[in-house]
Amino acid sequence: MSISDLKTKRFLLTYPPYIPYYGKRNPTTGFLFEPGQPALNLGAFKVSGVDMQIDWSFDLADIGLPASAGSLSIGTVISYLDKFEIQNLPGGASYNYAGSRGTAVEDGAGLAHPDWKANTTVTYSRDWMSVGLRWRHTAAMISAEQVRNAASTTLGVDSYDVFDLNARFALPKDLSLRAGVSNLFNEAPPQVGNFADVPLRISSTRS
Repeated sequence: MSISDLKTKRFLLTYPPYIPYYGKRNPTTGFLFEPGQPALNLGAFKVSGVDMQIDWSFDLADIGLPASAGSLSIGTVISYLDKFEIQNLPGGASYNYAGSRGTAVEDGAGLAHPDWKANTTVTYSRDWMSVGLRWRHTAAMISAEQVRNAASTTLGVDSYDVFDLNARFALPKDLSLRAGVSNLFNEAPPQVGNFADVPLRISSTRS
């Protein structure tokens, strides 16, 4: 190919080993312009784990209380994440981010990958009312930086437990009143992204 061809024709440069860039050359100056990069699906991720849900309810009369005592129900959803592997390029390193926080598969995806999560609700009900307490648990996570570099000083986050209270009361004329409190004990969320020698600064609000 001649110098003239290089100046006028569309060209393709491939940066090893997988990323091509397209563009044109100005026929007079030879400068590159209109660069472009195609979208390529080169990375991969593998996820494995177990989700389990249990629901159980019974009348309190079944354990010897009066028939008017009402009922109790318990429900829980538990998730265990065994593997969350990400590989950016074929043949490249593969990292398991299960139990860590700070890396997502793509922009907008979740950054937190705790190995354990649970959502458990206990509800007491009778004819005219019900009261429920929900416990939300997220296990502690190390920083994603520590997955890629064991010497990283970026701290992870502690486990996080939040309790929510909700109630429902039946009123005359088919009306009902509902009330709830999220984060009943005003548990502050853990700080993320700080380093070992930087003090934590945490703020929180209760709704």
